[in-house]
Amino acid sequence: MSGKVVVPVERLEAASVVPIAVAVADVLGATVTRAPAGDDAVLGALSKPDTVLGVVPRDHHSSWTIAAASARPVILVPPMRLGVPAAVSRVLVPLDGTADSARAVADVLALLTHANVDLVVLHVFDESTVPPFWDQAAHARHGWEQEFRKRFCTPEDVRLELRSGRLGEHVNQVAADERAHLIALGWSQRLDEGRARTVRETVRGARVPVMLVPLARS
Repeated sequence: MSGKVVVPVERLEAASVVPIAVAVADVLGATVTRAPAGDDAVLGALSKPDTVLGVVPRDHHSSWTIAAASARPVILVPPMRLGVPAAVSRVLVPLDGTADSARAVADVLALLTHANVDLVVLHVFDESTVPPFWDQAAHARHGWEQEFRKRFCTPEDVRLELRSGRLGEHVNQVAADERAHLIALGWSQRLDEGRARTVRETVRGARVPVMLVPLARS
């Protein structure tokens, strides 16, 4: 594919941003471009048809503002001291089992698959969603997994990791266990009180960049 990965020009002092932007651009066959200074200019660059995504430092004061208003996915990059990867060959994709979250990351999954990136999908059961047969025959679990892949994963042969508890408790640990270079999360872009709990928790504790992919807006 062709396209642009946008990096805000005034934040190039955050040395971790450029390497991950270049790494993602290399994977996607895109080019890195510097947006003019100012949040409005950055959002304008992110709204252009040829823009694939943006990359900003996680801890900059307006990073969440940009991510919440962006028409494209935005990667929030942790400080360099946490070890930002120089390449992207494995991506963790948490899915909550809803059609909205699956649709949000479908295009990203397709792009990464086309680029031969190793994808690991994480699904976490809570008390209300764990199947009643979970501790029974192995074929029942296999059947559930096949149905989950069919409904929510494209392609259907991605590796699936299952956990129980809260999603936010597991994302970063699984990312570390799997040595993922990037986490891709669908989100509503809503930052009001009580919203985006898992997203905030994941981004805050992540030691790798987190790509926030907007849900389709109604």
